[in-house]
Amino acid sequence: FRKIASEQSEPYLTEAKKLASSKLPPMPPKWNFESGWTKYDGKEGGARVECPPEAGLVFDVEVCVPYGPLPVLGVAASTEAWYSWTSETLVSRALYGWLSEPTPSKLT
Repeated sequence: FRKIASEQSEPYLTEAKKLASSKLPPMPPKWNFESGWTKYDGKEGGARVECPPEAGLVFDVEVCVPYGPLPVLGVAASTEAWYSWTSETLVSRALYGWLSEPTPSKLT
């Protein structure tokens, strides 16, 4: 079982070690407030992306508890760039009734 566990967890361990031994890029001075993912790689403003392409990320989400258990903001950092994710629900300020039809964009 130990060998199976090592084989299955190896890619994650490699990425975690790479992140732990690296310096993160500087945080962006300004964050975009648009729904979806934005990549900040030191260039002006940030660029829209479908999702972060890197295999290793440090990731956190924020939930607006009074309105439900779904995330509304997320931030991720890799050795290459920072990323922000904002739910379309937060951007449109349509916080009421959003639990009735959760979609992938509402769930990060």
